[in-house]
Amino acid sequence: MTIPIIFVIAGTLLVVALNNLRPLTLSRTTIHGRLETGLTFLICAVFVVAVFFFIYFLIFGMISWFPADSIGLAWLLLTILLLLSGIAGVLLLKDKRRGNLSMVCLLLGYLSLFLYVIGHTIEPL
Repeated sequence: MTIPIIFVIAGTLLVVALNNLRPLTLSRTTIHGRLETGLTFLICAVFVVAVFFFIYFLIFGMISWFPADSIGLAWLLLTILLLLSGIAGVLLLKDKRRGNLSMVCLLLGYLSLFLYVIGHTIEPL
């Protein structure tokens, strides 16, 4: 019962910390236009792949068609990619709309991590 409470508190603190660090990071660090475009493309691609993964594999149940170890590893890698690209986008992208997409990507990654941890801590009957 304490795992969901810890995740909610940690997620809230992460979002607040990133929102407070964003202006400081943007004032000290600038990235060039090509790198910003590449990072935006990476965030959009990761977001689309994550939505596809969640819809087809988790909601429609196609996750059971693959071995548990390999799909668990794919899920964990996608979660890490969502979190890292979301954090990088929030801190480095100048445009507020791109930063908001990065925040959505980060929150989706955090939700994925929450589901992954909950799914691996519940023991079958």
